[in-house]
Order: sequence, then C-alpha cells, then structure tokens
Amino acid sequence: MQCFMCVACLVMLASSTGAVAREKKAKYRMLYNTDGTDIMGNYYYGSRPASLEDVRSYIDRIAATPVTTVLVCTGALSPYHRSKYDRAFGDGEDLRLAERLRARPEDSAQTAMMTIYKTNFKMLADQGTDIVRVAVDRAKEKGKEAFISIRMNDLHFTDTSEYFPSVKSEFWLTHPEYRMGDHPGWHAAGGYNFAHKAVRAYKLDLMKEECEMYDIDGIELDFMRFFELFPFEHGREYLDVMTQWMKEIRASVNRIARKKKTTILLTVRIPPRLELCMEKGLDVKTWLRLHLVDFITIGPHWICDPNLPVAQFKRELGDPAIPFYVTIDDGQFQPREPRSHGIYRGAAANYYAQGADGLYLFNFFFTEKERERLAEIRNKKVGSYVTIKEPALLDEFRSAATLAYRNKIYTLSDGSQETSYRHETPFPIFMSAWEEYTVTMNIPEDVTTRAPHSVTLFLRGTKDAQFRVKLNGVFIEPAGTDPADAYMRRANLLPGDAVYAFSIPHTLLKNGSNRFNLRSIQPSPFFMKRMEVAVKYGDVHQYGYF
Repeated sequence: MQCFMCVACLVMLASSTGAVAREKKAKYRMLYNTDGTDIMGNYYYGSRPASLEDVRSYIDRIAATPVTTVLVCTGALSPYHRSKYDRAFGDGEDLRLAERLRARPEDSAQTAMMTIYKTNFKMLADQGTDIVRVAVDRAKEKGKEAFISIRMNDLHFTDTSEYFPSVKSEFWLTHPEYRMGDHPGWHAAGGYNFAHKAVRAYKLDLMKEECEMYDIDGIELDFMRFFELFPFEHGREYLDVMTQWMKEIRASVNRIARKKKTTILLTVRIPPRLELCMEKGLDVKTWLRLHLVDFITIGPHWICDPNLPVAQFKRELGDPAIPFYVTIDDGQFQPREPRSHGIYRGAAANYYAQGADGLYLFNFFFTEKERERLAEIRNKKVGSYVTIKEPALLDEFRSAATLAYRNKIYTLSDGSQETSYRHETPFPIFMSAWEEYTVTMNIPEDVTTRAPHSVTLFLRGTKDAQFRVKLNGVFIEPAGTDPADAYMRRANLLPGDAVYAFSIPHTLLKNGSNRFNLRSIQPSPFFMKRMEVAVKYGDVHQYGYF
C-alpha cells in the first residue's frame, strides 16, 4: 500500500506541475532541431576538424532568426556524451578496419566521416564538454529555450550487417534479445523492443542523466525517430504500459526540476493521426488528460507531407488549449529530392492556416559552400528556383502574415509512404478511360486583397495523356508557353512521364479548399502522379525564389 501511494503522489505531482508549466508558456514557438551529427561532423565547414567556436556557430547562425526553441539531439544509437549507462557515440576502435576496407572500398567515405566524429568528440572531451552542452549553453546565452531531444528508437546504426561497431551502443551490442527481431521496415529488425522493461529502464536512465547534466528548459521525446516501438501490429497491447512509462518519465523530470529549482517542460513528437499513434502504443489523448506533456509536435518521419491533417488531428485530440506545432522536414516527394524555398513557404502557409501554433524545422541544415552558391545566384540574378537553405528563410516562416504575398508552390504528395504513415493525398491516380477524378487542395491565398502576377497548375503523369481540368467547376486551359523549366518542375522526371501546365485565372482561386476535376478524354488509361500550384506575386528577387 505504501508503494502504491508513493507512485500515486508522484503521478499527481507530475500532472499538476505539467499543467502549471503549460499555463506559463506562450503558445507560439518556432522550434529548430539539430540532430547532432551535423555538429559532430562539422558539416557547415566541409567536415574539417572542429574548434569550440565552430560548434558554437551552429547556434549563432539562428540566433537572429525567429527561432524560439533549440532542440539538441543527445544521441543516435548511443549518446553524444560520456554516460554512466553506455559508451559514447564513436567511442572505441573499429578493429580490422584495413582488412574491411580492402574488401569493401565503398566504406572509405564512412570511415572518413567516423574519423571526423571521433576527432571532434575528443576535442570537446579534452576541454571537459560535449556537443550537447556547448549547443544548449549557447542557445541559452542567445536567449533561446534550450531542449534536449531524445530519439526514442534510432535505427540509423541497427543494421547488424553494417560495420563500425564503435557507433553502436554497448547496451545494444550486448543485449540482442532486446531487439525487435522480425519487423518490416528499414533497419527495424535491429530496433529496440519497448515491450522489455529493461529497454524502458535503460532509456529512462539516459533521460534522467541528461536532464541532470544540462541546463535545459525542456526535454522532447522524439517518437518519429523512429516510429517502431513494439512487435509488428502489437502496439495496442502496450497502450497502458507506455502510459505508465510516460507517468514515470513525467515524475522523474519534475523531480529533477525541483532539485534544480527550475521548470523542465516535457514534449513529444508524434505522427499526425491519432489512430496511428494508438496502433503503435501511444495513447496520446490519455497523456493529455493526465497532463503528462506540455506541448505536442506532429510530423512525418522524413518526407514532408505538405498537406498534414493538422486541423483534423487537433479536433480528434479535443484539447485546443495545448500548444500544437507542425514539422517541416527536408524531403520532398522522394527522400533526397530537396524542397525549394517556394515549396517550404507553401507547406508553412498551409500549416498555419490549419491552426498550427508554430513550426518545427527538422534537417534544416546550412553549409558554407551552399551559402556561397546562393550569394552567387543572387549577385548574378540568374534562375528562379532555389533549394539551398538559408537562415533568412526562417524570418518568412514566422507567421501566416510574413508568408502572405510571397511566391509559393503548393503541392500534394505523390503517394510516398514511410514508417507506417501514408501522406494525405490521392496520388498517384490511375485514370481509367473517360473517367473523372476529383482532387482537393488547400491553398491559403487571399487573392481578393492582392492579385498574384500568375497562378500555374502543374501535373505530372504519363506522357501524351489527354485530359481536361476544371477548377472549382470552371474549365482551365493549358499554359500558352511551357513554364515547367522556369519552375524546375521536370526534376527527376521518368522517361515515360511528362509535365503538363495550365494557367489558372486568379479569380477562380479560393482561400482554402479548392476542387480540381481531372477528366480523361482518351480511350486508354494512364497515371497522374503529382500536382502542384505555383502562385507568383512578382520577381523572385523581391517576392522570393520558387
């Protein structure tokens, strides 16, 4: 009975502390996640050996932007710091490496990268610090909220056939019985199985250690790296187990916060469908009812879904008071097909229009070489489509108001699927002969207050397809001159595909949901694979690159 009362008191205290913390914090945030390896590998500077100032500069670059909250990933399969519970990432030797490279010369690039990781880890360790501490402390110095981000089940290094054991957790190496085993998905078989109490205890020990080590404002549990926690299709059996574990985490975080005489917020990053959360073992509605988390971020695993069901998910949660943020990741269509400035703006405007309290930037990295390339493009005033990321873009992402009347490309996903989440899209569409298909797209543009210079619909599908398009009940015509190259819409075009462009009179465009009807006018079927709408307000040097 005494033990039960202790647990109950802790849960009550966790609930009340979480609620108080939530009331004290403003809802608006712009969150910026650094995954650690960009700093450890010193990617901005071309992976040269890092200095302490190099490491600090990763935070300095976003100091003058609207970013309110910096989230620093604390590890991949193993931690990016010295720990009582595991060896650090890259700690230890990769034996018989010369023999391995003779057999697999393709591993030389990874070997070089591991050398940089180890060199930079040692540089910081010799000065009594690590990348997490330097980044967190620098963020605080610059007036930002500083969170640590815990990858709940990172699969990057769980392939048992892969070499470089130095990047693999000692706990993982010595306990194969705690791995998933038979599970579909990229490296998923090697992921931790959270059905084992020892796995949950190990992760909690690392969390508590990191909360004690660093001067933080909060801790994020990143379930999207990666969203595999239990044996395939058995997640619902562990809903109560995970809720109890979340209570333990909340109580532990609050206890450490009281000891440090501070407040430590607790947040989660989860997929954008409540049903999918439940399937994977996460009873998010119960977590909110028990005040176990202070805010929520939703998003896909990697390939950004520009049409995330933000408003629908908020309604399903039934808790509009809790701050609610939406992830913009770097993948567009396929994982390594980068997003452009205009496509980022379109996704951000869509999320704000659906009620997001702010944005969460993931994999939004910068490099010195790309900065120089972008400066050259600007100086020469060439091109209109740019995929190079820059900190200045974050100023535009601040709000719906700062995105208004900027050049944008609104897109629907092409049907890519990853980590059990299928994007909100009807594509690809198999169009039968003579049939008509309806597609809706949210386009939050108020063209009644300022008319855009032009609006163009791009469709990608089978070459030589014959079809007509209506927008909101009115036929629209093919573009007079082909604008696909100007907007770079033929990128990664397959040999049997083509891009079709249509001019849209701006008066047909609704601020919100727009209905497109695609009607086949040929006797054979064909595919329609992508749909994009480019809204141009003017010259890219004034209104932004596409």
